[in-house]
Amino acid sequence: MISHNKVPGDVVSRLIAPDRRLYLPKDTRLHPHRDNLRWHRENVFGRGDPM
Repeated sequence: MISHNKVPGDVVSRLIAPDRRLYLPKDTRLHPHRDNLRWHRENVFGRGDPM
């Protein structure tokens, strides 16, 4: 899920692979926690107002 109206294209291209998967650090300890991703999806990116 990408909020193109809130995330600049150059940032998207650095974070999201062409297959629409998130680029993750090799060190799994640095991966975002699923609960944090869900919270942002529901409380930040799902809002209608710009950040």
